[in-house]
Amino acid sequence: MSTIISASDVTVRYNERAILDDITLGIQEGDRIGLVGRNGCGKTTFLKILAGLQAPDSGEIFAAARSGRELSAAGFHARCDEERL
Repeated sequence: MSTIISASDVTVRYNERAILDDITLGIQEGDRIGLVGRNGCGKTTFLKILAGLQAPDSGEIFAAARSGRELSAAGFHARCDEERL
């Protein structure tokens, strides 16, 4: 199966608090997933990062582009290594 989205070593901090700390995830075509956790633990932040709506403080996201039902490796690739102030 093809990987449709993956996250590697994703970290997000708000002030001194790490909301996401070195998160790694791979989702294959056909996978069914659920994201659960307590309020404020970073679920929405992680989904925004996977959707490309927010950049992580560090880490790497890869998502395969979809052309109809066909996956393409063209996709997008985001790498954010800069520390935010």
